[in-house]
Amino acid sequence: MAFESQNFFLDRGSYNSGSVSGSPAVHKYGSIVDNLAGVLASGYFDELAPTTTGTAQEPPIRLGDLIYINSTDDQQFARITSVVVPITVTQFSETVDDGSITTAKLADLAVTTPKLANDAVTTPKLANDAVTNDKLAPTSIDAKNVTIATDGNIIGVIPFTYQIVMPGGATNQRDIIVTFNTSVIDVWVLNVSGGTAGDTITVQNTAAVISGPLDVTTAPNTVVDGRGVPFINANSIIPASGTLRVVQTDGGGNDSPQVIVFVQALKST
Repeated sequence: MAFESQNFFLDRGSYNSGSVSGSPAVHKYGSIVDNLAGVLASGYFDELAPTTTGTAQEPPIRLGDLIYINSTDDQQFARITSVVVPITVTQFSETVDDGSITTAKLADLAVTTPKLANDAVTTPKLANDAVTNDKLAPTSIDAKNVTIATDGNIIGVIPFTYQIVMPGGATNQRDIIVTFNTSVIDVWVLNVSGGTAGDTITVQNTAAVISGPLDVTTAPNTVVDGRGVPFINANSIIPASGTLRVVQTDGGGNDSPQVIVFVQALKST
């Protein structure tokens, strides 16, 4: 087994006695441990302690020398951090100069998602126009990241819509827990089936009425516009984790129509 300055090779199968034929003497301090964790924690590297022949040291181990560890469960490069027993090593790492790894030097499919650290791809690392519609997964865009509506906004903000199906029949309600502060701005209802006298829909901020009651006694496939009923602005902002409630009131006979309620809103402060 040969030793070369700056390029040591240490193989678990190479040491089975106190010395290796044809090489400088190596001294064993402690048992040989095959797995990488055991190698790093044991006196395994003490076997590389230099011996003195005259004024020369054999092998010529120096601080910072590189060693390759081939264990039963892993392979790893390390740097010599002490040449005095107990000899110590640290996992090898090198910094990479900016711009030194270019696209041409990377094998096809070399950089895969599992190899990227969490949060490794940040906005400053993306080229202008790098994220296009074609690169977005279907249905991946929702209201989570829309801009908050503020007075005098010169660009404009994007409204979003809650779609809530009410089954009909007896009086009932559905609650939606909103994710962030939500300002309701409009309500409309589509009758899936026909209603009868007294059937209504009301949109609420928990128990406080925002819009309604909307008369849904109309025929199937009719849109009922919420702009024709009272809209209570003071109740229109639902706080984060608050309740957007739709109340379906049956006018009698447990025969209120199935409807789809659309609630349009903005993200609010």
